[in-house]
Amino acid sequence: MNLKAIERFFSSPTEANLETLLNSQDTVFWVDWREEDDAIVEYCEDILQTKQLAAELKDTEDAPGFQLSIVYKGKKCVVPLVVGLADRHITLYSLNKAISADFEIRFCVDSSGGDTLAFLPLPNALWRELEEKFGDIVAEHFSKIETQPNLFTEGYGYQSKPSWESLARDPSQKVAAIKAYRDEKSCGLSEAKSAVESFIQSLK
Repeated sequence: MNLKAIERFFSSPTEANLETLLNSQDTVFWVDWREEDDAIVEYCEDILQTKQLAAELKDTEDAPGFQLSIVYKGKKCVVPLVVGLADRHITLYSLNKAISADFEIRFCVDSSGGDTLAFLPLPNALWRELEEKFGDIVAEHFSKIETQPNLFTEGYGYQSKPSWESLARDPSQKVAAIKAYRDEKSCGLSEAKSAVESFIQSLK
């Protein structure tokens, strides 16, 4: 786990530091909407290195013909899959419940807007430390995974978000404007940054 990348981002939440963090394969894992659900558990374990977390697939006679369980510290949790796009979120939520005594996975809000989303799993103690030290910055960029909205079928916070244009009119909200642009246009950081900066320049 790249603790330096985490600390650097929260100390200075710039686009460059965000990109470094999101590209840290030993710290953040990405989930595609077409992902195999057991692979999500493996991605998380690859980062946390607990040696006690695994996915277990078992053939069943009932539809869909298999059952996915998450095993952590000897305890087994059956994932209530519906065999559809909603399953990625259901697996992540179930995984969080399974490891909740020690760890928590949070959704990287800045990755929203596409069909592949990023997630950051950290020890509970480290999340508390970050929240005490950096306050609202943590909540702004890393959201708790709740039962709703389903991150892969309903998106994240679209109804409550201000437009990227309105955010860009406030110089202190440039990073938020870039994030909002990415959500709306489903594009990368560099394209969003260029568009927002051009818009800001046109206001002068």
